[in-house]
Amino acid sequence: RLAELYRDAVARSPEAAARLQGAGITSAEDLRRLMVKMDRNGFADGLFPDAAYFNHACRPNCDFEVQSHDGGPSHLVVSTAEQVPKGTELTISYLPEALWHLPTDQRRAYLLPRYRFRCTCRRCHRPAQSPEVRAAERALEGMRCQACGAGSGHLPLDEHEREDGERDDG
Repeated sequence: RLAELYRDAVARSPEAAARLQGAGITSAEDLRRLMVKMDRNGFADGLFPDAAYFNHACRPNCDFEVQSHDGGPSHLVVSTAEQVPKGTELTISYLPEALWHLPTDQRRAYLLPRYRFRCTCRRCHRPAQSPEVRAAERALEGMRCQACGAGSGHLPLDEHEREDGERDDG
């Protein structure tokens, strides 16, 4: 279907064809690759290629926001959300904020088909955390979002957690 749409667009508009070719898109496959890149690396209000270098964490140490001044181009502003020791990787969350409260297996189920990785961030891999931090994370997973109502409103029973704190996703 995409190949058909691409051929029709190029046939109808020589100007569109020239713009696509100028951008290095000479086939439906090139267009598909671009669409996948935009889906995986796009942010709310644009494409910010340098931001694509940030890795994901379910508990990121950075926040980001898109800013635009006086109708000009948008800029992605990234700032640390906590003290970050020198040499520590800076991370952002690929999850929509409405999904941050979900248990590990559900966050992983969201990320895997979209980004093709199984998250092993500090929140998902709990053995490295103290019992206090693990308890706080479990409480967070049970919180209900005040804005949209997402969440269970109770502490989840995560039957996928082993005694060592690691998660089995099935």
